[in-house]
Amino acid sequence: MGVSGCGAGSSDTAANSVSVVGFSVLKTANQKVIEDFQATAKGKDVTFKTSYGASGDQSRAVLAGLKADEVHLSLEPDVAKLADGGVVGQVARRRRTDACRRGTDAAAVRTAA
Repeated sequence: MGVSGCGAGSSDTAANSVSVVGFSVLKTANQKVIEDFQATAKGKDVTFKTSYGASGDQSRAVLAGLKADEVHLSLEPDVAKLADGGVVGQVARRRRTDACRRGTDAAAVRTAA
């Protein structure tokens, strides 16, 4: 599981901000990844806004309008809700199904811009 972000290329604050929504188990791991990324030249001007909670709660929050550039969910039905709601494409759903078959327990998807 990782966090992706864009390096600074504009003075626009929103362009240098990444919103990560995820299930609570990833909070500690993501904090370290974010800190390490921000310590790099490309990440030094990038800010992160995070929201963590139960996978289903996070899925419902994104559907209700919570801004998310990247979403980490632990259950396929929660990813399916986002795909069915038009927040992410069916590609994410197929990838999640494939991950389940390989024994992976979580999925990270990027929401539509």
